[in-house]
Amino acid sequence: MTTKKKAAIPATEQKIEVRKSPDFKSIYVNWIQAASSPYDVFMNLGETSPLENGDIEVEHKVRVVFSPLEAKLVTAIMAKTILAYEKQFGTIVIPEALRLLMRGLNETPSGEGEKQTEGD
Repeated sequence: MTTKKKAAIPATEQKIEVRKSPDFKSIYVNWIQAASSPYDVFMNLGETSPLENGDIEVEHKVRVVFSPLEAKLVTAIMAKTILAYEKQFGTIVIPEALRLLMRGLNETPSGEGEKQTEGD
């Protein structure tokens, strides 16, 4: 007895239906904290607020967990989006203090087997 395999539909012919979940939310983010494990990439997204004493408070709003593949795809999508933004509106200048912080992002171990990075 022979069985026939169904031919896979080429990705270019597949239809993707996009819909919003009933609990869909839009949030403002100006703080990102990222970490990774061998299986996932995590991003805590939040908002900063100045305190009266001059310190800064960060309120984490949501944690997003990606597979490493999806995280890499998100990185490519964000890079493309930023390039288009800068083409239309001009270069986004990163302040020197943040540049210094970004240089050490991958050098800050946090926990067991995770790398943690923070940025604004």
